[in-house]
Amino acid sequence: MNNYKGLFNKHLINRYLALTFLKSFVCVFFAFLGIIFLITLMEKVKEDVPFHVIALSIFYDLPLYFSTLLPFSILLVSMFVMWRFEKTSELTVIRSVGVSVWQFTMPLVVSVFLLGVFYTTVINPLSTRFQILNSKLAKKYGLRGNDLNFVFTKQGFWLREQSDNINSFVYCSNINQVDNRLEANDITVFQLDEKQNFLRRIEAKSGVAQNGIFKLKDVLVVNQKDKFKQDEYEYNTTLSPKKVIDNMSLPEAVSFWQLPRFINFFRKNGFPVREYEMMFARLVFLPFFLCSMLMFGIIFSLSKNVRSAKAFSKILSGIGLGFLVYFLDQIITTMGQTGSLPIVVATVSVPFLVTLTSVSFLLFTEDG
Repeated sequence: MNNYKGLFNKHLINRYLALTFLKSFVCVFFAFLGIIFLITLMEKVKEDVPFHVIALSIFYDLPLYFSTLLPFSILLVSMFVMWRFEKTSELTVIRSVGVSVWQFTMPLVVSVFLLGVFYTTVINPLSTRFQILNSKLAKKYGLRGNDLNFVFTKQGFWLREQSDNINSFVYCSNINQVDNRLEANDITVFQLDEKQNFLRRIEAKSGVAQNGIFKLKDVLVVNQKDKFKQDEYEYNTTLSPKKVIDNMSLPEAVSFWQLPRFINFFRKNGFPVREYEMMFARLVFLPFFLCSMLMFGIIFSLSKNVRSAKAFSKILSGIGLGFLVYFLDQIITTMGQTGSLPIVVATVSVPFLVTLTSVSFLLFTEDG
């Protein structure tokens, strides 16, 4: 009975610690989001666009800030929660019932790890969906826009471009970058006029886009009156390898679940995918990075005398070093994107070093 009671009490302690941390995290995280929202709103409110449209557009962009805010929020919350537990003597009570520092940090580690998994598997795909909605909103109200848009699917991809007052929607099952030209297969082109009236449908087995001309071969043309076949067909285009690369989605705007197929598709077709590979690796290891920031915050907030100036300066040092760790991580990530470092090294080096430092410190101070 006593053993059961002890286990029950530890379960209650773990739940209390986890819930306290998560509540504080939600408050801090959404406070940061609110500040970002208000600052961005003040910058854009002068635009000749309805207020609710600007607010909705900013709301759609907020998930793009999550990956930056998560490490800082967890660092600050871990310090605040541990400082509060020390100040109210709750940690002293917890330690007195036989709970070690490793045991009372474990529910926090598990919570943060699950937060990282939730972001990677749910929030990141939701963010990409928001970007699609934002693009539609921007196009409708003229907030921003490109003359070329790209949509990736399992079967291939669609390109939208505007040239000579004609809107063209181009589907290719496969496309390759060869020197300064694009070679495509199984092409279907839908062309509309400025008023979105149908002009023609063009089907071709292959084509080459180079020097502003899209040359199609083995072509079937279907217009409003009739249809006919011909060996070649040409029309003006803005397509080029550089144009496609410039208009490829940002790595942050591609869903975690789509990234593997996205990477394989473009690598096979000769396009650079290093940034996307780096993004996929970072999303996979994000839970571990967040846990390392949690442990880093904990070692700077555990202090026997929380009201002393030394304890306060220790927390400030932890915040400053936390920013330094984040910027170091960004530098190493950039080196991974450029190929200066292997992707695995660029992804795991900072979390590994921070975790190793934190665990070593706790072993020395708590068990040593």
